[in-house]
Amino acid sequence: RRVVRLEVRGLSTLRTKLKQLPRAARGEVLNRALTDAAGPIESDAKRLAPRLTGGLSQSIDIHTMDVSRYMAQVRVGPNYKLNRTGHLLEFGHKTPGGGWVRAYPFLRPAFDANKARAVKRFRDILRREILQYGK
Repeated sequence: RRVVRLEVRGLSTLRTKLKQLPRAARGEVLNRALTDAAGPIESDAKRLAPRLTGGLSQSIDIHTMDVSRYMAQVRVGPNYKLNRTGHLLEFGHKTPGGGWVRAYPFLRPAFDANKARAVKRFRDILRREILQYGK
């Protein structure tokens, strides 16, 4: 499984503010900001997914992978419990007869088209969440 990591730098002021939140709220705030920020990537991936039956696009979701006090991870992609063909379509695959089925990328183009927007959205949501807790 290929993973794309996006690290946001330059958020030192927000991180300092995040440390001022109650410990129990930190991960929750990060997770909410990441999940909301990943929304456009999820929407585009659903729109770009090949539609043979519609099952692939319906299985694409945002899944929380890990949450701690200062770190959160989310995954955008097919829920493999619902659809096990996403990776085959994204990257292409061999057939049992030795042929090749070409790739129909949908996740990477969705990520590439929305990564800057997602970072800005993450920063804005995180700032709003921190200010809201500060009241």
